[in-house]
Amino acid sequence: MATAVAADGSWRPSPRCPKGHVLEPKVVAGSWKFLGLSGKSCQDCRSELTAGSLRHSCKKCFAHVCASCHAQRVQKMLSEEITLTLYRAAQSGLLPGLGMEEDTFQVQLARGAKVSQLQLKARLQELYGIPLAMQVLRRDLEGAALRDDELVACDEDGDVIYLGSPFAGPNTGDSIADFLQGAMVDLSDMANGMLAHVERQRQELEQTEYTLNILAPATHASAGVPSSRPERRCRLTVMATACVRELREMALLELDAEQEPLAFEFAGQKLPESLPLHMLDISNDDTLMLVPELPG
Repeated sequence: MATAVAADGSWRPSPRCPKGHVLEPKVVAGSWKFLGLSGKSCQDCRSELTAGSLRHSCKKCFAHVCASCHAQRVQKMLSEEITLTLYRAAQSGLLPGLGMEEDTFQVQLARGAKVSQLQLKARLQELYGIPLAMQVLRRDLEGAALRDDELVACDEDGDVIYLGSPFAGPNTGDSIADFLQGAMVDLSDMANGMLAHVERQRQELEQTEYTLNILAPATHASAGVPSSRPERRCRLTVMATACVRELREMALLELDAEQEPLAFEFAGQKLPESLPLHMLDISNDDTLMLVPELPG
């Protein structure tokens, strides 16, 4: 690939002679004429290249272009599109049957476009459905991965970038082993973190107490209620890990109502006796009601 840099530091393509050699800038040292023909002339506009003028030449092919025509060639090249080829070597998978075959992908780019590796990855995802996370781009098969902000400097048809995956690199087996080892470490750290969090919660719950108001409303004898009872109240302190059944037994004992078929209600909902209090939407100083447990 041939490139040039302008005085302002910007990239410029380098025009070539018909045989593909880069035209090098030179100052015309002298010229001669024979039978009215100039010794050096521009092959594009046919103008004479006089001493002291700037020319762009291929010494091997005796091809010359004046500065004006060279600039026009540069502008024309800048407006052209080139085909960038991305080559993916065959890759083994983490498991049998999950590898990828050798393949090539082509992307059209403006010649000399300032395209970052991340932009090129997005184009590959758009055209071929390859997820960004599964793309690793290199300038050569054994080279280091390109940075996301690194510009892809390609200006000729046939330029090649190498496409790999996070699981493949200069040493594919090592890469897979490193990936699996890293994944196992991450999973282990995650599991240990979750266990530590659960243990902290358990310890906090073992230290947490609720002081609750217990209310048994007044009842009147009816078909479902065998006798009348005045309103009764008590206040109990219980561990957050205690279940509803344990709290009910404590409340019935405190209210001298062990023989009464009473059940807890909170916010209009009957509380499941097997659940611990901390799993219910109950807070310290809340009021729970003991109501007759109707048959059926």
